[in-house]
Amino acid sequence: NKNNTNLAKIKSRLFEKAKGQLLFPVVGRLTSRYGKRATSGAIQKGITIETRPDAQVIAPYYGKAVFTGQFRGYGLLLIIEHTGGYHSLLSGLGRIDVAPGSLVIPGEPLGVMGVSTKKKPVLYAEFRHNGKPINLISWFNSYNNTSGVNG
Repeated sequence: NKNNTNLAKIKSRLFEKAKGQLLFPVVGRLTSRYGKRATSGAIQKGITIETRPDAQVIAPYYGKAVFTGQFRGYGLLLIIEHTGGYHSLLSGLGRIDVAPGSLVIPGEPLGVMGVSTKKKPVLYAEFRHNGKPINLISWFNSYNNTSGVNG
């Protein structure tokens, strides 16, 4: 069956070996980095990217959508499970177009950013390994950096 073939392909794409291959999940301007102190005083556990309204959000790497929906202070949240205990958390979307259990490939459309009347929409991206936030900024591919996200 096609789904089993896709699952096998995704499981063969080891996240640990993806350094330099991750795609930025949206085109925009990197406004906050992992490890920096936010205005609230908290240390950033992810990155924020200011985008245009309705910007397309894409999968950064192979994986499986394991959660889609509203979650605490995150708003509309999408969690993608990758191999080896890695997860991508993406929040700030206006709409999510994948269902839990969906297999995703790099560059696949996942949803779109919302429309804000006061400021540009912001995507928050956090990457975790075994439940702990990690800094993956150096894992993104340099070609994607030239498309508007500088990091």
